[in-house]
Amino acid sequence: MQQIKTLVERVFALVLWLITIGLGMVDIYFARQIFFSIYARFSTEGRPAILWGNILVVIGAIIFVGFVVMTSEYHLKNVGKHEAWDLFTRTLVVELAIPFIAYFMA
Repeated sequence: MQQIKTLVERVFALVLWLITIGLGMVDIYFARQIFFSIYARFSTEGRPAILWGNILVVIGAIIFVGFVVMTSEYHLKNVGKHEAWDLFTRTLVVELAIPFIAYFMA
């Protein structure tokens, strides 16, 4: 019975990890949209916004790759522990907050 519980925890952790990866990719898009919303409120020129938006996407992608590497290593070492579930909770809260912020800024 303990093996089934461990297997279920590992599968659930994998599914949550994949969800956080998917949300992270979507959050890069929403971060760019948030930038465009802020930029549009304070500027009348559109060309620099495209350049800075593309730079923001590249920086976001680099940070995202680092996030994926660090969280995958952390979860491989701590799967099933309380600290790993806390990290999932914090990650999901932040990743779900970004689309809500983008929605209310549009």
